[in-house]
Amino acid sequence: QWSEKFYSKQNVAYSTYSNQYENTVQVDGDTSFFGAQALGNSVNDLTIRSDYMLNINRHNKLSFGLHYKGLTSLNVEEIISESGDFSNELDDYGQALAGYAQYDLELSEKFSISSGLRMVNYRPFKTNYFEPRLSATYRFSPNFSSKIAWGRYNQFIRQFDVVNGLGLANNYWVVS
Repeated sequence: QWSEKFYSKQNVAYSTYSNQYENTVQVDGDTSFFGAQALGNSVNDLTIRSDYMLNINRHNKLSFGLHYKGLTSLNVEEIISESGDFSNELDDYGQALAGYAQYDLELSEKFSISSGLRMVNYRPFKTNYFEPRLSATYRFSPNFSSKIAWGRYNQFIRQFDVVNGLGLANNYWVVS
C-alpha cells in the first residue's frame, strides 16, 4: 500500500498439466496382430501480473496494470505396429502481453457501473486484440445483487478431442 488511496499487487504463478493415454491391441488366432498407440499432452503456463488501484474518492476507483502470460503445449503421438512405427510431435508456444485500465463508478448505494479497456499483444501472431468491457450492478439488499456485463475476450489455448481407432475420445490442449 503506497498511500491511503493507492496500492498495488504483484503476482507470479506457474502451472502445468499433463496427461498420457496408451492403447494396446493384440489379436491371436488364425491371424495375429499387435499394435500400440501412446498419446501424450502437456501444457505449461507462466503468468506475471502487476495490478494498481487508485481510490479517487468513495465513489470512484481507477484500476490499471500489465499482465504477461507464456504458454507452451507439447503433443506427442507414437504408434507401433507390425506394418511399421510412426511418431509425431507438435510443440507450440505463445506469449500474451496485456495492458488494461478500468474505471468503477458508484452512482448510489445500490447501483454501480464499471467500464474498461484491455489491449493484448499475442505472439506468434504479432497481433493486437482490443477487449472492451462494460458492466452494471444493482444491489437489492446486502445479500442479493444482479449484474449485467458485456465484454470481448480472447483465449489463446484450445482443447480438442482425438478419437482413437477404438472410438474412444481423448482430450488435448494446444496453444493457438
